[in-house]
Amino acid sequence: MSHYSENIINVLKNSENGIWKSTFVYEEPRTELRYQLWDRRFIKAQWSGPWVCAGDFNEVLSSD
Repeated sequence: MSHYSENIINVLKNSENGIWKSTFVYEEPRTELRYQLWDRRFIKAQWSGPWVCAGDFNEVLSSD
C-alpha cells in the first residue's frame, strides 16, 4: 500500500517482523512555501509501528 502527494511518498511494507512504514520527502525548494510540509505533522502521528523517513528536506538546521 502506498500514498503520495507532490512532496511525500508513503509506503507500507509487510515483512516477517510486521508492517514497516517508509516516508520519502522532497521538500519545497521555495522558502516561502515550506510551511506546507511542516504543517503536515500527521506524517508520523498516525503510525505507531516501525518507521523510516528520508529525503531532501531543503532545510538548514545549523550554520556549522
